[in-house]
Amino acid sequence: MEQAERGTASRSQNVVHFLPRTTDALVRVITPALERMDATQSSLQIVVVTPDAETAVIVGDVVSRFAGAQGIEVLPVTSANRAARMLAERPVHAVAGPAIELQTLIQRSAIKLDELRTIVLAWVDDEMAETPAAFAALESLFGELPKTATRVMIARRATPDAEKIIDAHLRTARRMTPPDAEAGAAPQISPAAPSVHYVSISSASRPAALRRLLDELDPPSAAIVVRDAASEADAVQTVRSLGYRRTDDPIRIARYDAIPASHTVILYDAPVMPSEIASATAIGPVQIVALATPRDMIPLHELAESLLPLTLEGPGSAARSRDSQLREELAIVLSQGVATREMLALEPLLDRYDGIEIAAAAVRLLDVERTRSAAAPRQLRLVAADSTSAQSRENRGGERGSRPPREREFRGPPRGGPRPERTERKEWTPRQPREGGSAHAGSDRRERNLGRGPRSGGPGRDDRGRPSGPPRRPRPSER
Repeated sequence: MEQAERGTASRSQNVVHFLPRTTDALVRVITPALERMDATQSSLQIVVVTPDAETAVIVGDVVSRFAGAQGIEVLPVTSANRAARMLAERPVHAVAGPAIELQTLIQRSAIKLDELRTIVLAWVDDEMAETPAAFAALESLFGELPKTATRVMIARRATPDAEKIIDAHLRTARRMTPPDAEAGAAPQISPAAPSVHYVSISSASRPAALRRLLDELDPPSAAIVVRDAASEADAVQTVRSLGYRRTDDPIRIARYDAIPASHTVILYDAPVMPSEIASATAIGPVQIVALATPRDMIPLHELAESLLPLTLEGPGSAARSRDSQLREELAIVLSQGVATREMLALEPLLDRYDGIEIAAAAVRLLDVERTRSAAAPRQLRLVAADSTSAQSRENRGGERGSRPPREREFRGPPRGGPRPERTERKEWTPRQPREGGSAHAGSDRRERNLGRGPRSGGPGRDDRGRPSGPPRRPRPSER
Protein backbone atom coordinates (compact mmCIF):
# COMPACT_ATOMS: atom_id res chain seq x y z
CA MET A 1 0.00 0.00 0.00
CA GLU A 2 2.79 2.39 0.92
CA GLN A 3 4.69 1.71 -2.29
CA ALA A 4 1.51 2.22 -4.33
CA GLU A 5 0.90 5.56 -2.61
CA ARG A 6 4.48 6.66 -3.18
CA GLY A 7 4.34 5.86 -6.87
CA THR A 8 1.02 7.61 -7.33
CA ALA A 9 2.24 10.66 -5.46
CA SER A 10 5.29 10.92 -7.68
CA ARG A 11 3.20 10.75 -10.88
CA SER A 12 0.47 13.15 -9.73
CA GLN A 13 1.05 16.86 -9.72
CA ASN A 14 -1.01 17.66 -6.61
CA VAL A 15 -1.83 15.14 -3.86
CA VAL A 16 -3.90 15.28 -0.65
CA HIS A 17 -3.18 12.70 2.07
CA PHE A 18 -5.60 12.07 4.94
CA LEU A 19 -3.22 10.81 7.61
CA PRO A 20 -2.89 11.20 11.41
CA ARG A 21 -0.27 13.46 12.94
CA THR A 22 2.58 10.98 13.25
CA THR A 23 6.21 10.86 12.19
CA ASP A 24 5.43 7.87 9.96
CA ALA A 25 2.98 10.03 8.01
CA LEU A 26 5.65 12.69 7.56
CA VAL A 27 8.11 10.14 6.24
CA ARG A 28 5.52 8.74 3.84
CA VAL A 29 4.76 12.14 2.33
CA ILE A 30 8.14 13.88 2.37
CA THR A 31 10.21 10.98 1.01
CA PRO A 32 8.93 11.33 -2.62
CA ALA A 33 9.70 15.06 -2.51
CA LEU A 34 13.23 14.36 -1.31
CA GLU A 35 13.76 11.87 -4.13
CA ARG A 36 12.91 14.52 -6.74
CA MET A 37 15.31 17.06 -5.26
CA ASP A 38 18.68 17.88 -6.85
CA ALA A 39 21.28 18.05 -4.08
CA THR A 40 23.91 19.56 -6.41
CA GLN A 41 22.00 22.86 -6.59
CA SER A 42 22.12 25.34 -3.73
CA SER A 43 18.66 26.81 -4.30
CA LEU A 44 15.61 26.30 -2.13
CA GLN A 45 13.61 23.36 -3.49
CA ILE A 46 11.21 22.21 -0.72
CA VAL A 47 8.99 24.23 1.65
CA VAL A 48 7.03 22.50 4.41
CA VAL A 49 4.28 24.62 5.97
CA THR A 50 3.55 23.45 9.53
CA PRO A 51 0.84 24.47 12.02
CA ASP A 52 3.37 25.48 14.69
CA ALA A 53 7.09 25.77 15.43
CA GLU A 54 7.16 22.45 17.28
CA THR A 55 6.05 20.55 14.18
CA ALA A 56 8.74 22.35 12.16
CA VAL A 57 11.40 20.99 14.53
CA ILE A 58 9.96 17.49 14.15
CA VAL A 59 10.11 17.79 10.35
CA GLY A 60 13.78 18.77 10.56
CA ASP A 61 14.56 15.78 12.77
CA VAL A 62 12.69 13.37 10.50
CA VAL A 63 14.46 14.55 7.35
CA SER A 64 17.91 14.52 8.98
CA ARG A 65 17.24 10.98 10.23
CA PHE A 66 16.15 9.52 6.89
CA ALA A 67 17.96 11.73 4.37
CA GLY A 68 20.95 13.07 6.30
CA ALA A 69 23.36 10.81 4.46
CA GLN A 70 22.45 12.53 1.18
CA GLY A 71 23.45 15.94 2.54
CA ILE A 72 19.87 17.25 2.65
CA GLU A 73 19.15 19.71 5.43
CA VAL A 74 15.82 21.20 6.51
CA LEU A 75 16.00 24.50 8.38
CA PRO A 76 13.23 24.79 11.04
CA VAL A 77 11.87 28.34 10.89
CA THR A 78 10.84 28.76 14.52
CA SER A 79 11.74 32.47 14.39
CA ALA A 80 12.01 34.61 11.27
CA ASN A 81 14.91 36.70 12.64
CA ARG A 82 17.06 33.70 13.51
CA ALA A 83 16.26 31.92 10.24
CA ALA A 84 17.09 35.02 8.18
CA ARG A 85 20.53 35.24 9.78
CA MET A 86 21.23 31.55 9.14
CA LEU A 87 20.02 31.76 5.55
CA ALA A 88 22.42 34.66 4.94
CA GLU A 89 25.34 32.50 6.13
CA ARG A 90 24.64 29.37 4.05
CA PRO A 91 22.09 28.15 1.51
CA VAL A 92 19.66 25.36 2.40
CA HIS A 93 17.62 22.98 0.27
CA ALA A 94 14.45 22.95 2.40
CA VAL A 95 12.74 24.99 5.09
CA ALA A 96 9.86 24.15 7.44
CA GLY A 97 7.81 26.51 9.55
CA PRO A 98 4.47 28.25 10.09
CA ALA A 99 2.99 30.22 7.22
CA ILE A 100 3.35 33.57 9.03
CA GLU A 101 7.09 33.10 9.64
CA LEU A 102 7.66 31.97 6.04
CA GLN A 103 5.79 34.99 4.75
CA THR A 104 8.08 37.23 6.81
CA LEU A 105 11.15 35.63 5.24
CA ILE A 106 9.75 36.19 1.74
CA GLN A 107 9.01 39.85 2.49
CA ARG A 108 12.61 40.30 3.71
CA SER A 109 13.92 38.56 0.54
CA ALA A 110 15.64 35.99 2.77
CA ILE A 111 14.21 33.13 0.68
CA LYS A 112 13.17 32.98 -2.96
CA LEU A 113 10.73 30.48 -4.43
CA ASP A 114 11.77 30.80 -8.09
CA GLU A 115 13.24 27.27 -8.23
CA LEU A 116 10.91 25.62 -5.72
CA ARG A 117 9.91 22.08 -6.66
CA THR A 118 7.56 20.94 -3.87
CA ILE A 119 5.46 22.62 -1.19
CA VAL A 120 3.99 20.44 1.58
CA LEU A 121 1.12 21.58 3.81
CA ALA A 122 1.42 19.49 6.98
CA TRP A 123 -1.86 19.59 8.95
CA VAL A 124 -2.26 23.33 8.49
CA ASP A 125 -6.05 22.98 8.58
CA ASP A 126 -5.82 22.91 12.38
CA GLU A 127 -3.96 26.21 12.32
CA MET A 128 -6.49 27.83 9.98
CA ALA A 129 -9.26 27.20 12.51
CA GLU A 130 -7.28 28.78 15.36
CA THR A 131 -5.44 31.65 13.61
CA PRO A 132 -7.34 33.50 10.87
CA ALA A 133 -4.19 35.43 9.96
CA ALA A 134 -2.49 32.15 9.01
CA PHE A 135 -4.83 31.66 6.03
CA ALA A 136 -3.94 35.14 4.70
CA ALA A 137 -0.23 34.30 5.07
CA LEU A 138 -0.84 31.02 3.21
CA GLU A 139 -2.55 32.89 0.39
CA SER A 140 0.46 35.21 0.10
CA LEU A 141 2.80 32.21 0.10
CA PHE A 142 0.94 30.51 -2.77
CA GLY A 143 1.08 33.75 -4.72
CA GLU A 144 4.89 33.44 -4.88
CA LEU A 145 4.95 29.81 -6.06
CA PRO A 146 6.05 28.88 -9.57
CA LYS A 147 3.47 27.07 -11.69
CA THR A 148 5.63 23.94 -11.96
CA ALA A 149 5.81 23.38 -8.20
CA THR A 150 4.13 20.23 -6.85
CA ARG A 151 1.56 20.84 -4.10
CA VAL A 152 1.11 18.20 -1.41
CA MET A 153 -1.21 18.46 1.59
CA ILE A 154 -1.62 16.32 4.73
CA ALA A 155 -4.84 16.55 6.75
CA ARG A 156 -6.28 14.40 9.50
CA ARG A 157 -9.64 14.22 7.79
CA ALA A 158 -11.84 16.14 5.36
CA THR A 159 -12.87 19.04 7.61
CA PRO A 160 -14.40 22.31 6.31
CA ASP A 161 -11.09 24.10 6.85
CA ALA A 162 -9.24 21.44 4.88
CA GLU A 163 -11.80 21.57 2.07
CA LYS A 164 -11.39 25.36 1.94
CA ILE A 165 -7.65 25.03 1.32
CA ILE A 166 -8.16 22.24 -1.20
CA ASP A 167 -10.69 24.24 -3.21
CA ALA A 168 -8.43 27.30 -3.22
CA HIS A 169 -5.06 25.74 -4.09
CA LEU A 170 -5.38 21.97 -4.74
CA ARG A 171 -8.64 21.66 -6.62
CA THR A 172 -7.45 18.93 -9.02
CA ALA A 173 -5.43 17.05 -6.39
CA ARG A 174 -5.67 13.31 -6.01
CA ARG A 175 -7.04 12.25 -2.60
CA MET A 176 -5.39 9.33 -0.85
CA THR A 177 -6.73 7.78 2.39
CA PRO A 178 -5.25 4.74 4.19
CA PRO A 179 -7.64 1.90 5.10
CA ASP A 180 -7.49 2.48 8.89
CA ALA A 181 -8.43 6.15 8.51
CA GLU A 182 -11.56 5.74 6.39
CA ALA A 183 -14.50 7.88 7.37
CA GLY A 184 -16.60 4.86 8.32
CA ALA A 185 -13.95 3.24 10.50
CA ALA A 186 -14.59 3.44 14.23
CA PRO A 187 -12.62 2.15 17.18
CA GLN A 188 -13.75 -1.27 18.37
CA ILE A 189 -13.89 -0.66 22.13
CA SER A 190 -14.92 -3.43 24.46
CA PRO A 191 -18.13 -2.77 26.41
CA ALA A 192 -16.25 -3.31 29.69
CA ALA A 193 -13.32 -1.06 28.67
CA PRO A 194 -12.33 1.53 31.27
CA SER A 195 -12.47 5.25 30.72
CA VAL A 196 -9.40 6.90 29.26
CA HIS A 197 -7.78 9.43 31.58
CA TYR A 198 -5.40 12.05 30.28
CA VAL A 199 -2.68 14.24 31.77
CA SER A 200 -2.13 17.60 30.08
CA ILE A 201 1.56 18.08 29.26
CA SER A 202 3.88 19.78 26.81
CA SER A 203 6.25 17.97 24.49
CA ALA A 204 9.29 18.95 26.56
CA SER A 205 7.75 17.79 29.86
CA ARG A 206 6.69 14.33 28.66
CA PRO A 207 9.52 12.36 30.43
CA ALA A 208 9.02 14.28 33.69
CA ALA A 209 5.25 13.68 33.54
CA LEU A 210 5.86 9.94 33.08
CA ARG A 211 8.09 9.83 36.15
CA ARG A 212 5.56 11.68 38.32
CA LEU A 213 2.74 9.48 37.02
CA LEU A 214 4.57 6.27 37.93
CA ASP A 215 5.36 7.64 41.40
CA GLU A 216 1.75 8.58 42.15
CA LEU A 217 -0.08 5.61 40.59
CA ASP A 218 2.49 3.00 41.68
CA PRO A 219 0.83 0.25 39.58
CA PRO A 220 1.68 -3.42 40.16
CA SER A 221 2.39 -3.69 36.43
CA ALA A 222 2.33 -1.16 33.62
CA ALA A 223 2.87 -1.04 29.87
CA ILE A 224 4.23 2.24 28.51
CA VAL A 225 3.11 2.45 24.88
CA VAL A 226 5.21 4.43 22.38
CA ARG A 227 4.92 4.98 18.65
CA ASP A 228 8.45 5.59 17.32
CA ALA A 229 12.08 5.04 18.23
CA ALA A 230 12.65 8.55 19.60
CA SER A 231 9.81 8.21 22.11
CA GLU A 232 11.00 4.72 23.02
CA ALA A 233 14.47 6.02 23.85
CA ASP A 234 13.04 8.74 26.10
CA ALA A 235 10.71 6.32 27.87
CA VAL A 236 13.46 3.75 28.43
CA GLN A 237 15.76 6.37 29.93
CA THR A 238 13.02 7.62 32.26
CA VAL A 239 12.10 4.12 33.43
CA ARG A 240 15.72 3.20 34.04
CA SER A 241 16.23 6.35 36.11
CA LEU A 242 13.53 4.98 38.45
CA GLY A 243 15.36 1.67 38.89
CA TYR A 244 13.57 -0.56 36.34
CA ARG A 245 16.56 -1.96 34.47
CA ARG A 246 15.87 -5.71 34.35
CA THR A 247 13.87 -7.55 31.72
CA ASP A 248 11.48 -9.07 34.28
CA ASP A 249 10.51 -5.73 35.84
CA PRO A 250 6.76 -4.98 35.99
CA ILE A 251 7.23 -1.74 34.01
CA ARG A 252 7.77 -2.47 30.30
CA ILE A 253 8.00 -0.45 27.08
CA ALA A 254 5.89 -1.60 24.12
CA ARG A 255 4.57 -0.50 20.75
CA TYR A 256 0.91 -0.17 19.82
CA ASP A 257 0.92 -3.39 17.82
CA ALA A 258 2.26 -5.51 20.73
CA ILE A 259 0.92 -4.28 24.07
CA PRO A 260 1.39 -6.89 26.84
CA ALA A 261 -1.29 -7.60 29.44
CA SER A 262 -0.82 -5.13 32.30
CA HIS A 263 -2.68 -3.55 35.17
CA THR A 264 -2.15 -0.02 33.79
CA VAL A 265 -1.57 1.15 30.25
CA ILE A 266 0.24 4.49 29.91
CA LEU A 267 -0.01 5.92 26.40
CA TYR A 268 3.28 7.80 26.19
CA ASP A 269 2.33 8.88 22.65
CA ALA A 270 -1.38 9.73 22.56
CA PRO A 271 -3.40 7.65 20.09
CA VAL A 272 -4.31 9.25 16.77
CA MET A 273 -5.91 6.30 14.94
CA PRO A 274 -8.83 4.02 15.81
CA SER A 275 -6.60 0.94 15.67
CA GLU A 276 -4.34 2.36 18.38
CA ILE A 277 -7.08 3.02 20.91
CA ALA A 278 -8.56 -0.41 20.12
CA SER A 279 -5.20 -2.09 20.83
CA ALA A 280 -4.94 -0.32 24.19
CA THR A 281 -8.41 -1.40 25.32
CA ALA A 282 -8.29 -4.95 23.90
CA ILE A 283 -6.00 -6.30 26.66
CA GLY A 284 -8.51 -5.30 29.37
CA PRO A 285 -6.42 -3.02 31.63
CA VAL A 286 -7.71 -1.63 34.89
CA GLN A 287 -6.89 1.94 33.87
CA ILE A 288 -5.64 3.74 30.77
CA VAL A 289 -3.77 7.06 31.06
CA ALA A 290 -2.65 9.12 28.05
CA LEU A 291 -0.01 11.84 28.11
CA ALA A 292 -1.57 14.40 25.77
CA THR A 293 -0.45 17.78 24.51
CA PRO A 294 -3.07 20.38 23.52
CA ARG A 295 -2.69 19.23 19.88
CA ASP A 296 -3.32 15.61 20.89
CA MET A 297 -6.62 16.46 22.57
CA ILE A 298 -8.44 16.88 19.23
CA PRO A 299 -8.06 13.27 17.99
CA LEU A 300 -8.24 11.93 21.56
CA HIS A 301 -11.74 13.34 22.04
CA GLU A 302 -12.77 11.80 18.72
CA LEU A 303 -11.39 8.33 19.51
CA ALA A 304 -12.12 7.80 23.21
CA GLU A 305 -15.67 6.96 24.23
CA SER A 306 -15.19 8.39 27.74
CA LEU A 307 -12.36 10.86 28.39
CA LEU A 308 -11.62 12.15 31.91
CA PRO A 309 -8.83 14.46 33.16
CA LEU A 310 -6.32 13.22 35.72
CA THR A 311 -4.69 15.74 38.03
CA LEU A 312 -1.35 14.80 39.51
CA GLU A 313 -0.97 14.95 43.28
CA GLY A 314 1.58 17.76 43.39
CA PRO A 315 -0.57 20.89 42.94
CA GLY A 316 -3.71 19.15 44.27
CA SER A 317 -2.04 18.12 47.53
CA ALA A 318 -0.81 21.65 48.18
CA ALA A 319 -4.30 23.09 47.61
CA ARG A 320 -5.93 20.46 49.83
CA SER A 321 -3.37 21.11 52.57
CA ARG A 322 -4.20 24.83 52.59
CA ASP A 323 -7.94 24.07 52.77
CA SER A 324 -7.41 21.65 55.65
CA GLN A 325 -5.44 24.25 57.59
CA LEU A 326 -8.21 26.80 57.04
CA ARG A 327 -10.84 24.38 58.36
CA GLU A 328 -8.75 23.72 61.47
CA GLU A 329 -8.49 27.44 62.18
CA LEU A 330 -12.25 27.86 61.82
CA ALA A 331 -12.84 24.89 64.14
CA ILE A 332 -10.64 26.48 66.80
CA VAL A 333 -12.61 29.72 66.61
CA LEU A 334 -15.95 27.85 66.85
CA SER A 335 -14.74 25.80 69.81
CA GLN A 336 -14.08 28.98 71.80
CA GLY A 337 -17.77 29.85 71.86
CA VAL A 338 -20.51 31.32 69.70
CA ALA A 339 -19.54 34.69 68.23
CA THR A 340 -22.73 36.57 69.10
CA ARG A 341 -21.77 39.95 67.68
CA GLU A 342 -20.70 38.49 64.34
CA MET A 343 -23.88 36.43 64.10
CA LEU A 344 -26.03 39.49 64.68
CA ALA A 345 -24.04 41.40 62.05
CA LEU A 346 -24.61 38.68 59.44
CA GLU A 347 -28.25 37.95 60.29
CA PRO A 348 -29.73 40.35 57.66
CA LEU A 349 -27.88 38.43 54.92
CA LEU A 350 -29.78 35.24 55.75
CA ASP A 351 -32.84 36.69 54.01
CA ARG A 352 -31.05 36.52 50.65
CA TYR A 353 -28.23 33.97 51.03
CA ASP A 354 -27.63 30.60 52.61
CA GLY A 355 -25.34 30.23 55.60
CA ILE A 356 -22.71 28.29 53.66
CA GLU A 357 -22.63 31.03 51.02
CA ILE A 358 -22.02 33.69 53.67
CA ALA A 359 -19.25 31.57 55.19
CA ALA A 360 -17.64 31.11 51.75
CA ALA A 361 -17.69 34.89 51.21
CA ALA A 362 -16.05 35.37 54.61
CA VAL A 363 -13.35 32.86 53.70
CA ARG A 364 -12.68 34.76 50.47
CA LEU A 365 -12.29 38.00 52.41
CA LEU A 366 -9.91 36.19 54.74
CA ASP A 367 -7.79 35.01 51.80
CA VAL A 368 -7.68 38.52 50.36
CA GLU A 369 -6.62 39.97 53.70
CA ARG A 370 -3.93 37.33 54.13
CA THR A 371 -2.57 38.03 50.69
CA ARG A 372 -2.50 41.74 51.44
CA SER A 373 -0.80 41.16 54.79
CA ALA A 374 1.82 38.95 53.16
CA ALA A 375 2.53 41.64 50.55
CA ALA A 376 2.72 44.47 53.14
CA PRO A 377 6.17 43.56 54.57
CA ARG A 378 7.59 43.43 51.09
CA GLN A 379 6.17 46.87 50.29
CA LEU A 380 7.63 48.20 53.54
CA ARG A 381 11.02 46.80 52.60
CA LEU A 382 10.79 48.47 49.21
CA VAL A 383 9.82 51.82 50.78
CA ALA A 384 12.67 51.54 53.30
CA ALA A 385 15.11 50.75 50.51
CA ASP A 386 13.90 53.78 48.52
CA SER A 387 14.25 56.10 51.51
CA THR A 388 17.73 54.74 52.26
CA SER A 389 18.84 55.29 48.68
CA ALA A 390 17.38 58.81 48.70
CA GLN A 391 19.21 59.61 51.96
CA SER A 392 22.46 58.30 50.54
CA ARG A 393 22.01 60.43 47.42
CA GLU A 394 21.37 63.47 49.64
CA ASN A 395 24.49 62.76 51.66
CA ARG A 396 26.59 62.39 48.53
CA GLY A 397 25.24 65.72 47.28
CA GLY A 398 26.19 67.39 50.60
CA GLU A 399 29.77 66.20 50.30
CA ARG A 400 30.05 67.86 46.90
CA GLY A 401 29.32 71.39 48.19
CA SER A 402 26.06 71.57 50.03
CA ARG A 403 27.54 70.74 53.45
CA PRO A 404 25.71 72.57 56.26
CA PRO A 405 27.75 75.39 58.04
CA ARG A 406 29.68 74.51 61.14
CA GLU A 407 28.66 75.86 64.51
CA ARG A 408 31.11 78.56 65.65
CA GLU A 409 31.11 81.43 68.05
CA PHE A 410 29.97 84.88 66.95
CA ARG A 411 32.91 87.02 65.87
CA GLY A 412 31.17 90.12 64.70
CA PRO A 413 28.19 91.53 62.90
CA PRO A 414 27.21 90.09 59.54
CA ARG A 415 28.45 91.75 56.39
CA GLY A 416 26.56 94.84 55.44
CA GLY A 417 25.11 95.30 58.91
CA PRO A 418 25.65 98.32 61.25
CA ARG A 419 28.90 98.33 63.20
CA PRO A 420 28.70 98.78 66.96
CA GLU A 421 30.03 102.02 68.46
CA ARG A 422 33.43 101.91 70.16
CA THR A 423 33.28 102.69 73.81
CA GLU A 424 37.06 102.96 74.31
CA ARG A 425 39.47 105.07 72.27
CA LYS A 426 43.10 104.01 72.07
CA GLU A 427 45.81 106.70 72.30
CA TRP A 428 48.48 106.82 69.62
CA THR A 429 51.98 106.25 70.82
CA PRO A 430 55.08 106.66 68.68
CA ARG A 431 57.09 103.58 67.87
CA GLN A 432 60.15 103.16 69.97
CA PRO A 433 63.45 103.11 68.04
CA ARG A 434 65.60 100.03 68.00
CA GLU A 435 68.70 99.74 70.14
CA GLY A 436 71.73 101.38 68.61
CA GLY A 437 69.69 103.47 66.20
CA SER A 438 67.51 106.53 66.13
CA ALA A 439 63.96 107.21 65.25
CA HIS A 440 65.02 108.87 62.00
CA ALA A 441 67.29 106.06 60.87
CA GLY A 442 65.02 105.15 58.00
CA SER A 443 64.78 108.73 56.75
CA ASP A 444 68.55 109.22 56.97
CA ARG A 445 69.05 106.08 54.92
CA ARG A 446 66.70 107.38 52.26
CA GLU A 447 68.57 110.73 52.19
CA ARG A 448 71.88 109.03 51.68
CA ASN A 449 70.51 107.13 48.73
CA LEU A 450 69.21 110.28 47.07
CA GLY A 451 71.24 111.31 44.10
CA ARG A 452 72.40 107.84 43.28
CA GLY A 453 71.46 106.01 40.13
CA PRO A 454 71.51 106.75 36.40
CA ARG A 455 68.55 109.09 36.46
CA SER A 456 70.06 111.40 39.09
CA GLY A 457 73.44 111.49 37.42
CA GLY A 458 75.11 109.29 40.00
CA PRO A 459 76.66 105.93 39.45
CA GLY A 460 74.23 103.14 38.70
CA ARG A 461 74.24 99.63 40.14
CA ASP A 462 76.17 98.34 37.13
CA ASP A 463 78.79 101.10 37.44
CA ARG A 464 79.87 100.23 40.96
CA GLY A 465 83.44 98.99 41.27
CA ARG A 466 84.40 99.99 37.70
CA PRO A 467 87.73 101.80 37.17
CA SER A 468 87.75 105.51 36.54
CA GLY A 469 87.92 106.59 32.95
CA PRO A 470 85.87 108.20 30.23
CA PRO A 471 82.19 108.16 30.80
CA ARG A 472 80.39 105.18 29.49
CA ARG A 473 78.12 105.37 26.50
CA PRO A 474 74.50 105.88 27.50
CA ARG A 475 72.11 103.05 26.87
CA PRO A 476 69.23 103.40 24.36
CA SER A 477 66.74 103.57 27.18
CA GLU A 478 68.70 106.40 28.79
CA ARG A 479 68.88 108.58 25.66
